[in-house]
Amino acid sequence: MFKKLKFKTVLISFMFFIFSCDDNNSESVETVSSIVVSPVNPLTEPNKATQFYALVISSSNKELLDQPIVWKSSNEDVAIVDEKGMVTSKNQGYSDITAELGDVKGSSQIVVSSIRKRVLSEMFTSST
Repeated sequence: MFKKLKFKTVLISFMFFIFSCDDNNSESVETVSSIVVSPVNPLTEPNKATQFYALVISSSNKELLDQPIVWKSSNEDVAIVDEKGMVTSKNQGYSDITAELGDVKGSSQIVVSSIRKRVLSEMFTSST
């Protein structure tokens, strides 16, 4: 009698456990609404590296983490970008750095100039 009662208790406990588990497969799939790329329009010098980041936002306005972003540079003579968003400037000019996920894109333009320091110092010294 004790064995039957123990078996029934274990069986009922197991059934409650099975039916109380969440079904993670029933969650709705988040669709990508937009991609925000940062930094926004940075100014740099040739032969410098700048890390770019992509913020992927869903249609429900949530951040989607660990998405397979594809990075591209519109002008590889000016700047190249690797698969992790690290941009290396090469020559003077500008290039659009784009993060893509499916049909959704976000971009930022990098400006490469060797006169950056001189222009900034002239701005500050001429204003005083």
